Amino acid sequence: MPAQPIPICSLTSTFQLDKDSLVYTTCEGYIKTKGKYKRSKRWLSLLPYFADLQNEADTRFSQIKAGLGISTLAHEPYPGLALWLNEAISYVRDFSLRFTPEEHIELVFFAYSVVVEPDIEAVVIDKAIELLNEIIEGKRISRKDVTIPWRPVFDLYCKLLFKEDERPINVEGLHDVIIGLREMFPLTATKEILDEIRPYIALFDTSMERFMHLFSVFIPLKMSAEEHERYGAGLWFDELWHFFTFVEMNSSWEAELPAIFASLTFHCPGYIDWSSKHTVIFSKLLRNMNLPVRSGSGTIGDSAATANGAQKTAAKWIIWMLGGTDNSAEIHTLRLIRCLESFVHPLQEGGHTPVLRTFFYKLVQEMAHRIRIERVCKKTRNHVPNDMRLTDHNIETFVTAVLPSALFLIFSTDEHIESYQTIRFLSFIAPQLVLPKVLDLVYPSLSTLTSPHRLKQSLECLVACCVPLVRDDGGVEYENFVNCSKDWIKEMRQNAEEMGQVSCATPMPLRCKKKSKKVSSNDFGEGKRRKPLRCHVIVLLEAMVNAIDINDVDKTSLAFTLITRFFTLIPIIDCSGALKMEKYKDLSLEEKELCKLTSRLPRIVDLFITRIFALIMELSASRPKSSAACLGSICELAPEAAEGVDETRLKRDIQSAANALLKNCSADIVEAVTRRIFLFVSTSEFENRLAVELTCALISECIYVNPRKYLPMFLKHVTHGLSQLITEETLQTAVLDPSTMWYVMLGSTLFYVPAKFIIQNTEQFIQLHKQLLSFKCRIAYEVSVIVQHLRDILTVRTVRRSNFDVLLSLHISIFDLCALTRNRLALNSIGVSVIYAAQQNPHVDSLNSKVGVHRCCFCL
Repeated sequence: MPAQPIPICSLTSTFQLDKDSLVYTTCEGYIKTKGKYKRSKRWLSLLPYFADLQNEADTRFSQIKAGLGISTLAHEPYPGLALWLNEAISYVRDFSLRFTPEEHIELVFFAYSVVVEPDIEAVVIDKAIELLNEIIEGKRISRKDVTIPWRPVFDLYCKLLFKEDERPINVEGLHDVIIGLREMFPLTATKEILDEIRPYIALFDTSMERFMHLFSVFIPLKMSAEEHERYGAGLWFDELWHFFTFVEMNSSWEAELPAIFASLTFHCPGYIDWSSKHTVIFSKLLRNMNLPVRSGSGTIGDSAATANGAQKTAAKWIIWMLGGTDNSAEIHTLRLIRCLESFVHPLQEGGHTPVLRTFFYKLVQEMAHRIRIERVCKKTRNHVPNDMRLTDHNIETFVTAVLPSALFLIFSTDEHIESYQTIRFLSFIAPQLVLPKVLDLVYPSLSTLTSPHRLKQSLECLVACCVPLVRDDGGVEYENFVNCSKDWIKEMRQNAEEMGQVSCATPMPLRCKKKSKKVSSNDFGEGKRRKPLRCHVIVLLEAMVNAIDINDVDKTSLAFTLITRFFTLIPIIDCSGALKMEKYKDLSLEEKELCKLTSRLPRIVDLFITRIFALIMELSASRPKSSAACLGSICELAPEAAEGVDETRLKRDIQSAANALLKNCSADIVEAVTRRIFLFVSTSEFENRLAVELTCALISECIYVNPRKYLPMFLKHVTHGLSQLITEETLQTAVLDPSTMWYVMLGSTLFYVPAKFIIQNTEQFIQLHKQLLSFKCRIAYEVSVIVQHLRDILTVRTVRRSNFDVLLSLHISIFDLCALTRNRLALNSIGVSVIYAAQQNPHVDSLNSKVGVHRCCFCL
């Protein structure tokens, strides 16, 4: 019995499709074959032709296996074997590892044998190397599955590296392959490789470089502590540690040693007791930071090692030494961070700043990686012992130490993205410590007159912290936290009242002093609990709308970025009416405050649309090119009509913000916004190309959100306008007047709708299309070619709107804040609309819909 579609259409009025346009798909095929194959792509099972795709994949892989076998037996490496290796690469990229574990092992063996085969063309070896990189990526095969001899690839690599083999083989690709294959070498390979490369050891000779390079490439490091003791690090660690402590700075091979030790600590944490070695380790790491000495007249460190990823190695080594009963690593880490803090101050900026910025970024990134491995990932190859796992106290101590340096780096003159990404990682790791500091940066920057340059960096920092800020609902208790230095919401309200910008009908509520019932009944003012910060989102959203200013493109672009993210993360719905309902009397004080703040959302949306209209009007004022034309006119034939960087950025930002708003708000707000846009379009007419394209983008977003309701409205307006302007003289004109080109541009926009609605309005669209193609004007004809619009596949997720238009008595949207970022959408919650550019499959109706619903519209 076919499953019933999920009740999305009954809950939202924006995506309305008839029942006969639904195509039901299921993941049943993927579930059945999941255990059979090594790995396959789940999303392919949601396609309505999945069964045909499976048959095609089976046939294709059978042909590949036959082709590889025949080419080998016929001794035809080129072009036969190279061709089928290329087909295998293409198959893996299309279907992932869609073959059995036995076939996976055989394919690895076969490609390996091709790589080490002597006297074979370089192009064939390169294809085999590329295939190996594809099938061993993701570490889905290990020594337990298969063991590979190390000697053949060792000899090949040495010959290529030291120019004994002149074939043009991809050495870098081979290097990457060996890094993956070395975990499949037998356990005894470590001793055998060491015996092979130890003759190169000579501390004061260049042959030491050869030893270190071959060691770092071929020696396996992913072993358990027991295996390391018998077959791995137990054979070489003391020897390499002696080299590390013996050599001085600036040796050409010293940078390899920290990388080896960091990898060992990462793959087998707790095996080496580093506590007695911390002084040496951190002293050497500090010397690699390129710090200035003698008032900046010189530097300490090896610049070559610094440029070759020493910061990433140092960060990895430090983070994976943390934990355990001995806190020596933590103490030395805090000392290192405090030592570097003064060097990252904006007044101390210099050549060392990029090095320290990258170090702090990699340090925080690796901490986030370790927390994810220990607390999030269910399946991981890095099994951290329980006594080595980081506690909440360890994490909070680390964030508290790093945060001042990270805040200093935000205001460095280079404004590198790593500075903002550092804050982003910290805000995910410990939001209770980071978010108040970020808010203390942002709010003063919004109103400062003495330091306007701080606004851009502060807003960039806020962009990086949007998701943690919206998530901060008070559902997690923290022993250690910080509060904002001021009650910023109250202060913003007072400032707005002084400027006369707050309506008495919709006052901004004061921050409540009571503790959320979700956590405790204690008062926030006593400092025993922190207050959730998600209420700041609505206040900041309004501030960003007010910050839109055509005179400052950088600030405006950042404001649009924040507006887009806030519109995406929070449902734009007025929930203030829920406070009067008996059902929601048990809401916490913070939730009640949030409901009050949502009463401002309709006004914010109205102000946002007003600002966009003002922006378009300002952009429409073009400089005159001549007495008869303007620069950047839609009637212009010359290449001068090309857009600049700022224009392109503004157009992208405005369309993204409008798209986020209309897809994430209630039907009432969609109706109000669309009516305002229609009134603006019907009473305006622009000649400037940028203003016209922005207007067309707004029309496209309005129509797309509810084609059934709003497409006829705009279609009637455009066809009526064109009918009045089209004459015999106009049809033969090589350069159309701005009024006609205005309607031509609007008419071409109407074709960006699901094909179902084009079919429903076939007569009107055919008439419109004939009108658009009847002009002799080249620009009008090019704009009117809409075949490229019709061939696109259009996918729309409708699940996120399932609760937007539900009565408040049934559901309030404050429970959905940032819901899509908390969990990945399960397959059973996906509803999409697809233009399926092929004839309807007669077997589609027999497909059951146990998991997802695909709404398919068939185009002509």
